[in-house]
Amino acid sequence: MDYIRYCLSNNLRQRRITLQISQEDLAHRSGVSPGFIANLETGRNFPSSEILLRIASVLQIEPYKLLMDPERQDVVYTQEEILQWIKESAARLLDRDHAEKLYEDLGSPDREPDTVEPGDDMAAEPYPDFTELDDEHG
Repeated sequence: MDYIRYCLSNNLRQRRITLQISQEDLAHRSGVSPGFIANLETGRNFPSSEILLRIASVLQIEPYKLLMDPERQDVVYTQEEILQWIKESAARLLDRDHAEKLYEDLGSPDREPDTVEPGDDMAAEPYPDFTELDDEHG
C-alpha cells in the first residue's frame, strides 16, 4: 500500500469509529457500497475526488485531513470537533438535565477548572457510578 492510501485508510477508519458510524451507514450516506468503504479502509481502493468530498462531508471533516499523515496528532481533530463529539455522546448517554449541565460546563472555556479537595465526596469516588443510568434507561 502506498503512503497516500495508508494515510487515507487510517484516517478514514479512525474518524468513522470516533463518530460511531458503521461502514454500512457511511456507505449509504456517501452513495457508495459498504464493500467500497471496507476496501478504502484496507487500502485496496482509492476514491475519486467527488467521492472523497462526499465521504468527508459525512464524516464532518475537511477532505485534506483524510489524506494527512495519521501519526501527526494535531491534524485530525480540532478542539471544537472534540467538544461536539463529547456533547453528542452525552446526549446519547445521559438524561437531559445531566447533558445540559455538561453543555454548560463545556461551553465555558474561560471558567476555572473544578477542583476536588481532600475529604470531598468526589475524592472518595473518582469515577462516576453509571449503574443508576443503566437501571433508568435499560
